[in-house]
Amino acid sequence: MATTPSSRGRGSARSSRSRSSRSGGGASSQQAVLIGAGAIVVIVLVIFMMKGTGDQAPANTPKVAQPAAQPQAAPAPSVSMAPKKLGKKPTRPAPELSQATLQELDQLLLKITELHNAGTTARLAGDNATARTKEGEAKQLLEQWKDKIDAQLRWQEEAQMEDWEQPAEYVTLERIYGRYQTLTKRVRMGGG
Repeated sequence: MATTPSSRGRGSARSSRSRSSRSGGGASSQQAVLIGAGAIVVIVLVIFMMKGTGDQAPANTPKVAQPAAQPQAAPAPSVSMAPKKLGKKPTRPAPELSQATLQELDQLLLKITELHNAGTTARLAGDNATARTKEGEAKQLLEQWKDKIDAQLRWQEEAQMEDWEQPAEYVTLERIYGRYQTLTKRVRMGGG
């Protein structure tokens, strides 16, 4: 059978209609997906807004002042004790050195550090008078610190030279004394 131009035209018209109906179905499914996604976004926004307004008091309700939180005193940091140092038996007993004394020395170093930092801040701000005052106070406290444990420091120096056994308190003192020496150098360089 011979094909006529009119029959070819009808066939191509049918095939183009069937193609457009198939692509039209794809477009409607894309629209459905977009509408569904939009609905989910709206629902999420509504829920979010409802949660945000739940904390607010109505406009006509007087607000009750919340009591201010009382600042709690910071717990004093405890000095962690080092293990004792093994060595020869000391030829003379170590002067008494308690953990409470070590704690006191540690607190004094913290205060000295604060004074030194305040002096440094004042110096950087151009206030040399305040800087000298703060560094001078720090220097006085450093002298008190050393006077408080002069006998213990002398015993420890001898213990290190003679390689004596040292109690944990003395090994801890050695660590704290290292901080003291560093701070003394900084205060001296700061004008104290």
